[in-house]
Amino acid sequence: MPPESKNPDPFKQLKWSDLQDWAGGKATAKGIKYQEEERVKEIKRTSEGSLVALVEGTTEYFTEVSLENGKLSSICTCPVGHNCKHGVAAVLEYLERIEQGKKFRLLPRKTRLLQEPDEDTQELKFPRPMRPRNLHGLSASIWNKLKNRN
Repeated sequence: MPPESKNPDPFKQLKWSDLQDWAGGKATAKGIKYQEEERVKEIKRTSEGSLVALVEGTTEYFTEVSLENGKLSSICTCPVGHNCKHGVAAVLEYLERIEQGKKFRLLPRKTRLLQEPDEDTQELKFPRPMRPRNLHGLSASIWNKLKNRN
């Protein structure tokens, strides 16, 4: 398995306003609900530092969230396609797991969960779903940390 990253985690520095500025108030509120309803079925880190997750919505969607120079961005297989509630849920689930002391192994460098659209059909290609696991809802401590950061 790839080694764990020793670099500081930029996701830990996020403020509540960062999530709202990135995804908007409506998507942020829905993302909170999705995380609390345990819809994030799998989450990993890439060697580049992004989060990749399988999130259950109308169907299962793959989302990848990046944080570069303090700015969040994401792509998703959902109809919205980017900066959506699925990405918000993934970030919140990641922060929840970090708060619980869980460690993340990095995905191998060549692994891509989200691919570019097929040139002919413009459909996103992605691998078979990852194994679901039972998760916990957003804790009050994560909520308070995000809201109270300056």
